[in-house]
Amino acid sequence: MPAIADQARAAGYTVFDAAVVMATHFERIIRDHIETLFGRAELDAVLAYLNKLIPKLVDELTPKLLPLTTVHSVLNSLLAEQVPIRDLRTIVGALIDGAATTQEPRALHEMVRLKLGGYIVQTVFGAVDELQVVALEPDLERLLQEVLRLSSGTGAFGIEPGLAGELRAVGANAATRLEAGAGVAALVTRPELRELA
Repeated sequence: MPAIADQARAAGYTVFDAAVVMATHFERIIRDHIETLFGRAELDAVLAYLNKLIPKLVDELTPKLLPLTTVHSVLNSLLAEQVPIRDLRTIVGALIDGAATTQEPRALHEMVRLKLGGYIVQTVFGAVDELQVVALEPDLERLLQEVLRLSSGTGAFGIEPGLAGELRAVGANAATRLEAGAGVAALVTRPELRELA
């Protein structure tokens, strides 16, 4: 009697080894929850590794310019967005540059994202010759920024339901059109509005 796997293959099914399924599932769980797994001990290990390579960079960053909690917060927010933190030299350099103007983790996070821009695009879209983008009309972008500013601290972002529905429909239509034509598309907006997209 043939094995069940052989019967499944004969019937046209793809058969995976149990170890491969477990490893793939484990990798997905890690990727989806990496920011909760990246704690203080992991931060210390990352900084110790970088300290072996470029000691002056780590000495300049913490605790002189930024507390470890701020560095941890920025790295966690990058991981939550599935932005790899492999390029530590660029990340720490951006944190050092940004610390001169702010100590606020969200602002520092955006500064690091700007420095990693090309790397992020390549990670998300791969090696593409051309990237199609959609941008908001300047008046709409200003309106959304004003609504965001007025609703800061309330925990709610509220716009008129008709406008919200229209934005959703126009955005979905533009994304479908761009993806059909180019296969790859992105929305470009101001950093404070990016989280709303």
